[in-house]
Parts: sequence; C-alpha cells; structure tokens
Amino acid sequence: MVPQVSEIKERHWHQPITASFYSQRESIAGFGSQKGVKMSQQQPLPNHPPCPWPKLHTSKHRRGARQHPGLHRPQHNPLPLDESGQRLAQIFTNGWDWIYAPRPNPGEKPQWETIKKFPLTPVEMWQLHQNPDCLIGARPGSLTTWAVIDVDHLSPYHPSQNPAWLGIIFSTLEAIGITRHLICQSSHSGGLHIYAPLPEPVSSFWLATTLQQHLQANGLKLRPGHCEIYPNPKRYIPQGQGFSKFAALRYPMQPGSGFVPLDSALNPLPWTLKQWLDAFNLCATHQDIKQLRCAIEHSQQNYRIRHYRHPQSLEAWQQRIVAEKQQGWTGSGQSNEKFKLFACEARVFLGMDSIDAIAHHIQDTAQRTSGFCKYSNHVKDLEQRSREVATWAMRYYWPIGTPASRHTSYHSPQNTPTPTTANFSYHQAKREAAQTRIRSAVSQLQAE
Repeated sequence: MVPQVSEIKERHWHQPITASFYSQRESIAGFGSQKGVKMSQQQPLPNHPPCPWPKLHTSKHRRGARQHPGLHRPQHNPLPLDESGQRLAQIFTNGWDWIYAPRPNPGEKPQWETIKKFPLTPVEMWQLHQNPDCLIGARPGSLTTWAVIDVDHLSPYHPSQNPAWLGIIFSTLEAIGITRHLICQSSHSGGLHIYAPLPEPVSSFWLATTLQQHLQANGLKLRPGHCEIYPNPKRYIPQGQGFSKFAALRYPMQPGSGFVPLDSALNPLPWTLKQWLDAFNLCATHQDIKQLRCAIEHSQQNYRIRHYRHPQSLEAWQQRIVAEKQQGWTGSGQSNEKFKLFACEARVFLGMDSIDAIAHHIQDTAQRTSGFCKYSNHVKDLEQRSREVATWAMRYYWPIGTPASRHTSYHSPQNTPTPTTANFSYHQAKREAAQTRIRSAVSQLQAE
C-alpha cells in the first residue's frame, strides 16, 4: 500500500524515541552517522538522549546545503528500485520544503501544503508519485538542469487565447541557446508546462533572471496565475531574517493529475513516464549550453547594473563593449552576442532613440569589426538581423541618465499579435481534428 503523507509524518515524528528510530531517521534524511557507522553499531543511547535531528535545521546547515547542492540528494540515500523513479529523482534533486496535496475533485484547485519537517527522499517521492490519490511537487536547488514556463489556461499567452504567443516564447528560448523543449498539459485545467531540459547544471537564480529578462523584453508579463517561470527569481531576504525559497513545481507525469505530453501541434501523446524521460534527455543533448552560459553572463551584468546603479558598473559595461569591438570575431557562433553589445552601445551610451538608428549602428559597426566577413553567418542577412536586434534593444534598454523605464509600445494593439482564435473551444477543436484523422485512417484501411 502506498503511504499517505500523514502516515509518513507519523512514522518520522511521532514514533517513540529509540535507537532504531534514530537509525531510521538518519537513513531517511540521507545523513549517515560519524565515519559511516550505523546507529545500531554505535554505543547504546542513554535513556534520555538529546535529539540530533534538529541540528540539521540550523541556519549553518541550510546555508551549507545551498552552497553544496549534493547535500540535497546524497549518493548514499537509497533510490527507488524502478529505473524511471531513479531517473526522476536525479532530475528533481532537492527534497527540502516539498509540497503535497490530496487529489482535487474535478474543477477544483489542489490544496497545497508545504512539508518542512523532513525532506522528501527518493523512495518516498516515487511512492507518492505513483499514488493517484495525491499530488507532490519539489523546489529547485541552487543548481538546476531544467526550467519550466507555466502558461495558465486563461492567460493571454495560452494558444487558446492567442496562438501567436507560443511562437514568441519558443523563439525567445532559442535566442538564449534553448533550442529544444517539451510541451505538456500541466493539469486537467488545460494549462501548459514548457520544459527546457539542460545538459549540465547551471545556477537556478541566474537562469531564472535570464529567462525573466528575455521574456519580458519580448512582451511577456510574468505574474502568478498568468505566466510563471521555474526556477523563479526569488526575492532577496537580508541575512539573519530567514531564507528565500524558490517556488515549488508539481512533478510531471503523475497518474490522474491531468499531465499530458503534447506534440508540436498540441495533440496529446500516449507516452509513458519512461518515454517522457527519454525525450527529456534527448532535448537536453541538443541545447546550446555555450550560448546559454553567455546569455546568463550577460543577464548577470544587466541585473547588477540595474539593481546597484553604480558608476563603476556602467563603466565596466562600456569597457567590455570596447574590448569586444577591438577583439572582433574569432570564430563562429559569436554574432548574436556581439550584435547585442553593439545595440547596447547605441541605445544606452549613445542615446539613440529609434530602431533605424540603432540598426544602422549595428550594421556599420559589424562591417568595420575584424573577422565579421570571415566568421559570421549573418553577412548576407545583416540588415534584417540588425533590425531585429535593434527592436529588442528598444524594448529592453534606455539611454543612460534617463529615468529607468522600458517602452511599453510592444504591448499596444498595433504590435501585439492579432488574436486568431475561433469561437469554439480550443480543446474541442483538437479532439474533433484527431477524430477526423482517425476516421480517415480507418476508411483507408477498410478500402484496402
């Protein structure tokens, strides 16, 4: 029988304090005793021993867990016997502050509860994951190998409201090196989870900052219940006043949760968890991690400049642009980053206030920079690419010395993608299209 969360709490926290209890608790938490000796092999405990477990909740330990992500899922912590459970545990590695909810009734929202007393171990995660009567979720650790864009079914960015926005999201991801993604229906409500698997761990906070900056630059407004990203750019909390946590995300492919993989046309796929994990790994191998790390570095500089507004930061930014211009192209795959720097120079430091002026500056600077004709793949479409980057710069930056603000013209009706949705239900239309294809296939088979 699959254990319920109340049974797990009772087993861990209301059991009589005995030597076997300590041994079990240490094993579940993933922290062994001194020198790897089991509790049962050590000296007998006194009648009233001090409980060692609360020590693991000190601020010193929690800070250490943040700095060393391996503490979240120690290697000696037992994994599920099932291979899919093992792979899932290796993707969602942070077991602290996990969330739990009983399966909601149709049309109701889950009543999430944060479990803080003990971490979610891989074995317990797999047991609860396979239980159709509950839902669970995890938070990203300090490092992550995935990102998710959550689009609510009532959001203006959902394809049932405006199909054009989905293409904008995909092109934004591709611009920072995330060239492959998995589209999934997140629940019975019809919302979307767009998974971006990564081939190696990156900083969760800086990945969240990078996604936030680029999505907002392309016109998306991020807010809860509308359009969210995981990991999210968590708020700053001064030292000594607690810890800021990343938002928790429900596990994928939970039975009965309404999670459904979708193809590029948003048709449901009859995948098993193993097939979904295979697709996850395949997408990760096709990402441009070098380009993503360059985008993260660029976002770090933007974040520091905008938050601290120190003259030395602006000076360092300008010096970097000058150094990049002097160095020029040294290989392929450098054009997008250099075009962005040229656009920043035009918009921020030269104060250009039109797309045409910035595009002309990008084009002229690129042609005068060494290595452009030899290494760049945008020699023939330089004019078009310069204008695209200039449009992005106008949305995202403002001239130095002026009030900090972004142009909101890209939210205006003339620049917002025109809604093309019909009056009938989006999902009903998908069902009817699928039924039509099935009837057509049956007719062809009968004719043969």
